[in-house]
Amino acid sequence: MLFNLRQIEKEAPNYPGLYFLYSIRKKLVYIGKSESSIRKRIFQHLDNYLKALKERRDLYGMAKPFIYFKFIVFEDIDNLKYIEKELIDVLEPPYNNISQIMFSEKQDWRDLAHSM
Repeated sequence: MLFNLRQIEKEAPNYPGLYFLYSIRKKLVYIGKSESSIRKRIFQHLDNYLKALKERRDLYGMAKPFIYFKFIVFEDIDNLKYIEKELIDVLEPPYNNISQIMFSEKQDWRDLAHSM
């Protein structure tokens, strides 16, 4: 669904589950989990982005906040982190992999680790 504060309040559930954040081009950029409220986690992402803008902090390459979001509600949260990890491994959203944001393609994080 299209990002706007009223839409988040109205549509994002107050239940645990996974959420998916999308760019303006409808590209998946982040997968997250919430063990309590998907709505609160989405608002936290937006709040963190706005605070970083106000304080002019580094946004790790995040030029704009998410524009669209989707979610899956889970009643049983025991396996939530494993499902999240599997989806991240398969779908490879860029903001779940901080090394893609903090390092250029020429300087992979593994290369940096080997040089230490």
